[in-house]
Amino acid sequence: MKQTSRRKGATSVFNPTQTSGPTSTEADTSVTIEGRDIKVGINPGLLKAIEASVPLGRGGTPEEAAGAVYLFCIPESNYISGQSLVVDGGVTNALF
Repeated sequence: MKQTSRRKGATSVFNPTQTSGPTSTEADTSVTIEGRDIKVGINPGLLKAIEASVPLGRGGTPEEAAGAVYLFCIPESNYISGQSLVVDGGVTNALF
């Protein structure tokens, strides 16, 4: 990522990334892709176990993950290049 920013920075290539930690979704949620219903979400018991390790005490919401993506889309972020934004409720910081 850093090398791409250095090589392509002068040509205005924008390459930030966003990563998310555990995201709370209903276990019975589904999406339709090419006419097929595909179950998404996480088993509630597994989610509860994962959330116990999150410093904020809960999984994030899809809206919170989308908010991080939105940050990269607004004009005020035009000078951001080659960065990763971790949206994980503090999990990464707790590891170090």
